[in-house]
Amino acid sequence: MPDFVMEVSHSHTCIVAELDDGTCRWVKAARQKLDCRYKDMPVEVSLCGSGGLGPLSKGQRLETVRYELEQALTRFVSLFKDDILSFHFLRKVKTFPGTQIHVLQPSRPNIFTLLQKELRNSKLRFEEARFEFIPHCTLYNGTFLEKFLDESEITQRRAEVQRF
Repeated sequence: MPDFVMEVSHSHTCIVAELDDGTCRWVKAARQKLDCRYKDMPVEVSLCGSGGLGPLSKGQRLETVRYELEQALTRFVSLFKDDILSFHFLRKVKTFPGTQIHVLQPSRPNIFTLLQKELRNSKLRFEEARFEFIPHCTLYNGTFLEKFLDESEITQRRAEVQRF
């Protein structure tokens, strides 16, 4: 019987941190109101894929990726000892400068920065990052979605985002 090896084969494989149920419900409800085409996107913070660390490099064995993730998470959790580790988000919408990308940011962004640092210090290989790392969860990506809207809808949508 042949020996199969599973490896990273997609050119844009990311690592994300999923968020708590309360934040997920809030984000999904806001996305539903702002643009239902975006409502089913995952509610998460990308730890590698675009900001700070690019996507995982192709050709890495999945068992190695899993092992390195477990090791990085173990080191990360040990940094907090008695501190309560939580991914709480501010319920205030921020906009990335020069874009129509509206996001929620964590109340403690350093937690995500430290987690990404542990990934960077692992034996995992990453592609070049396109952006600096700013921990966030995207609420509304007008840069993409507004390509499909009429001008009057764009103005209305932007006003709705500002009310959150």
